[in-house]
Amino acid sequence: MVESEQPGDDVVFYFPVEGLRISSAIKIGAGSFIPGADAPNKIPPLDPGLDKFKHQHERHSRFLEDLAASSFYEVSANSRDEAFSLTDNAIHLLRLFYHYQGRMGAAHPAFGLPGQTSTANTSFLQRTREHVTPGWHRDGHVLGVEIPEKILEEFRSSKAFAFASDAIATLTPSEGAESKAAVGIELMSQALIGLNHSVNVMHWVQALEAMITDRSTSAQTFHFARRGAFFGCGRLNDSLCGRDRNICKALKQDPADNGHRTILKKLVNGTDTTERLCLEWIQLMDWYDARSDYAHGGLMRDPSTGVARDAAKLDLDIRTWILNFYLVPILTWLSEHAKHPVADLDHALASLAGAASATDS
Repeated sequence: MVESEQPGDDVVFYFPVEGLRISSAIKIGAGSFIPGADAPNKIPPLDPGLDKFKHQHERHSRFLEDLAASSFYEVSANSRDEAFSLTDNAIHLLRLFYHYQGRMGAAHPAFGLPGQTSTANTSFLQRTREHVTPGWHRDGHVLGVEIPEKILEEFRSSKAFAFASDAIATLTPSEGAESKAAVGIELMSQALIGLNHSVNVMHWVQALEAMITDRSTSAQTFHFARRGAFFGCGRLNDSLCGRDRNICKALKQDPADNGHRTILKKLVNGTDTTERLCLEWIQLMDWYDARSDYAHGGLMRDPSTGVARDAAKLDLDIRTWILNFYLVPILTWLSEHAKHPVADLDHALASLAGAASATDS
């Protein structure tokens, strides 16, 4: 890459991706991830006009050598900043897909652009009454991910991730499903490599919020929980609420309706015990409350006890649940409802509620 490159005609850029090993090239977003071993064949030699600059040749050779044990991203763009951002987008999506395939929720080894992931050992001294002793603390990421060909093939054949790849292939995604997917993917990716569990919780919830809600001035928590439960409630045992079985009382209520909101509030505060609460809906309400606690400068507390939450456990729980039960269904919905994904979702919920009311009568 020429440092002085100016915006203009498209230029091909090659960015190293630290800690990533793949067996074959795969197109994601605007460019392709390519095995580092292919670099000598894919990346051309320096322009003849630079032959007299020894340091340029040394940098070119060192770049290729450093790629031998990792991978790189090839992308065309009309500026270095644009190329960097497009590469970042693709890394966000591949990172999310890799963790989705793991499904375990626990932290995996990391990969990314140089500077995005790091490991550090911090030395310190500690003093007691009698002694001063040294100590150390290790923090950061463990680099090194190898994605086998089988997993790459699953990405290539996934409708949900094909849509996601198109959504992040531009820095100006179209309004609607594509922009929602792009924001959600970036926030989830940041949560996957974040070292602050409370911030990660906020990112996970904000990612869902970006994907399934529109900006609203009222009842946002209820809207979030209802729309989220549409995708997750019953998915664990293949019995989706309102489709494979009767719709629950929480999903049946429209938060935009004042009367329905009163019913929802009674469900939350426990004054309506006529029906067993939807656990998925309650969990989503709980996640949103935790996000709001932290976003507004307070500790995340358990609403039933007031005790401060274990942020690491909550981060892990939300991560596991989203990767297993929300990510692909939501991406699939967005791929099928390009222009008005949230309005279409509300219409689907209204149809389920209407059908239930007709049956009840």
